[in-house]
Amino acid sequence: MALVPSDLLSSLHAVHSLTSLCSRLQSFLSHQTQCCFFTYTDPRRRFSSNSLNPPHPALLGSIYLLGCHFLGPSSSHAPLTSPLLNNAVRDVLQAVGSARPPIDVVQACCLIGQYYYFTGDKVQGYRHAFAAARMATTLGLHQLSRERDAWAAGSELFGSEGGGPWANERENEIAVFWQVFTVDRMWSAAYGLVAALPDESSPSRRITTPFPAN
Repeated sequence: MALVPSDLLSSLHAVHSLTSLCSRLQSFLSHQTQCCFFTYTDPRRRFSSNSLNPPHPALLGSIYLLGCHFLGPSSSHAPLTSPLLNNAVRDVLQAVGSARPPIDVVQACCLIGQYYYFTGDKVQGYRHAFAAARMATTLGLHQLSRERDAWAAGSELFGSEGGGPWANERENEIAVFWQVFTVDRMWSAAYGLVAALPDESSPSRRITTPFPAN
């Protein structure tokens, strides 16, 4: 039996790994509506290896986790579900410890909650969906506006008026909030649980975030 050179073997492993990652990503994207996954930017561009704005590891891990789940228990990806779940939860917990967790982490926590709900773990599903909702309100995602304040409008970091990086980021924040809101309301109603984002009339709690642009 001929031996495979180590460099060729490494290349084959790399190709196999990349193919596996692409399979998980495609599996997830095929079910993103089922996951209430909303994103303003094209996910295929955002999650590509040469993306200028790569996702947080927690978000990428939760996407691969759900991708494995949707591929089914008989697929070759199934044994990776447990380590992917552990890694995604760990990455979320590490990020939550920061002063201002990235928006990606809110979305990742919401997706992990979805995974638990899909697999029948109501307690962990509610726990993670609730945590995502609380992070969203703490970050002010429930009261976003498409109008920039005076400081942002005068800053070159945010691009030109009416577009540019700031507008794209804001639309993504809006999309993430409505993902969290939808998951919270949908599963809370399904199981008769208290919604993490109840209807509020107080100025600081009521939802004023506009609907996603698309």
